[in-house]
Amino acid sequence: MIEATRAVLEEPLKELAEQQRTLAEAEEGSEARLAALRAERDEITVGRDRFIAEIPKRVYRRYERIRPQIHPAVVEMVDGVCVGCRIHIAPQLANQLLRGDDFHQCQQCQRFLYSKDALL
Repeated sequence: MIEATRAVLEEPLKELAEQQRTLAEAEEGSEARLAALRAERDEITVGRDRFIAEIPKRVYRRYERIRPQIHPAVVEMVDGVCVGCRIHIAPQLANQLLRGDDFHQCQQCQRFLYSKDALL
């Protein structure tokens, strides 16, 4: 009776061992990929803290709140239109963006807007 039970369990145990080996190999590969991605992120975000210090905290908090949900979180206004959602911006907001004296968000998609004309 015990021998019959061992024989029945032998095949699933072999499959389990093979799956565990496959999982261990996948984990090794994913750790290397994760390390590479972390290094790439660190390279891209070099100097970011210096710019964050120049932005008002309320604006930075709003940006960090929408960044994971909306990509890209900052878009250009071209001819009074938000490039992110293709909605016409209210004329008063468009004029404020052209002045470039504060941070503004699209009324429709909540992305931060900028105008190239204000940057010149």
